[in-house]
Amino acid sequence: MLCLLVIAAGCDTQNNLSGPQLQVDLAASRNSSAIVGTDTLARLLEMNNSKRLAGRYIVRFAADMKDADRVSRELVGRFNGKIYKVMPGLNGFWGELSDSAVVALRADRRIRYIEADVAIPLAGVGDTTQYSATGHLDRMDQRTLPLTGTYEWSVVGTGVHIWVVDNGVNVNEPELTGRVNTSFYFTYNGQNPFESCATNPHGTNMAKAAAGSTTGVARNAIIHSARVNDSGDCGSFSSGAASSAMEFIADYSPRPAIINYSASKDCFGPFCGFTVDDAAVYARDRGVTVVVSAGNGGDDLVGDDACGFSPAHVGSLITVGATSVADARHTYSNFGSCVDLFAGVDYGGGTSVAAAVTSGVAALYLQLYPGASPTAVANEVVGKGTFNVLSGLGSGSPNRLLYSRQLELTLGIGGPSTMGPYSSCTWISVRAGGQPPYSFEWRRDNAVVSVDEVYSGTAGGASSLTLELRVLDGVGRTSSAYHDVAIDPYDTTFQCGP
Repeated sequence: MLCLLVIAAGCDTQNNLSGPQLQVDLAASRNSSAIVGTDTLARLLEMNNSKRLAGRYIVRFAADMKDADRVSRELVGRFNGKIYKVMPGLNGFWGELSDSAVVALRADRRIRYIEADVAIPLAGVGDTTQYSATGHLDRMDQRTLPLTGTYEWSVVGTGVHIWVVDNGVNVNEPELTGRVNTSFYFTYNGQNPFESCATNPHGTNMAKAAAGSTTGVARNAIIHSARVNDSGDCGSFSSGAASSAMEFIADYSPRPAIINYSASKDCFGPFCGFTVDDAAVYARDRGVTVVVSAGNGGDDLVGDDACGFSPAHVGSLITVGATSVADARHTYSNFGSCVDLFAGVDYGGGTSVAAAVTSGVAALYLQLYPGASPTAVANEVVGKGTFNVLSGLGSGSPNRLLYSRQLELTLGIGGPSTMGPYSSCTWISVRAGGQPPYSFEWRRDNAVVSVDEVYSGTAGGASSLTLELRVLDGVGRTSSAYHDVAIDPYDTTFQCGP
């Protein structure tokens, strides 16, 4: 059920204020969490809480006021409010009141205090803000410019395995402390998988972008190193080693797993990819999400059609291009119809970092839905991207920018709008966005009737009914939906209508 906070009388001493101006100025009273009344005014509590539910209040009576049910209905009826529940044990009621009603009720000497209804988050990471965030983080958590200088998140990739198929990951990197798995890795030619080339620590940089504690996205993901560069060559990978690594990950990695492959090569004429492509598809078909860079053009570092690069051209992978944090495609970034989306990165990051931060966003989703297929992950990561804010993309490119936050919680009710007097009908929650776990509360004409995701009921002699569904997600976001049902007394077919 929705968790609603009731403040005990001991909180009445918070931020004590008094004065005759409080008799009529309810709006001004919201500048304080708790406002103590005068001799003639009841106290106001939680009026400025950021999670208060507008128009909803808990009214508590004085200790010597004994008939909570009668007085609650008298007061709410006088001011055209709505009672959700009379609480005799707590000597009060919970319901809806207008601002003018709250002002008037404060003068009723039977009332001890009036508390704004507040939603309390369930267990979860919660929304967290980082200030002075790097450009790529700053851009991905907001839909539009200008940049805010901050990065906000509510999940950190816990339990997700990110494989950095690259030139090694430095196990001593402070951004990755304690999260580089040293018992499950891939390497060849005796190279140390837990260090990067000193002259080009590309793999470590990708791990930091995907999962660094202050510079990355999935800040609690498990990092695995697959070192696939040729010995003595820090700037390129062995296609054989890369293919072998992806096969190994597909067959043996714990799930959920992501492969980040921040590399690309030109296709040779009509031929492209061969085994690297097949290995990436092999991993994907076995449940591993594969994220690859679109490529930084050819030898001239001028962007070209990503469909001419491997494995960027493979349609079943998530292929990522690079834009500036001002929303223009970097000139080096490949483009075209084989690109799924772009990620905003600082100029030196390349499409390598664009792929890595996208792997981090994929890990956030897999923390919440660890059984999700690569198709589901791709649909989520690509589908929730920000549309039509980018420029200079090149022919055939999608105008879609990486977005890291969970979508807003929205809600509807699915089920019949008419029923017969003897029908038993079912209504379901139609939910999108938000963050699990979710709690549900169904109300029928203001009375709680179910805390499941669905509600089944009969007419029960009523001529009509109103259903309300309230949902609270794992970080305290709330949404409500209403559904009116007409009951036809002449319908004897036991059917539930449209």
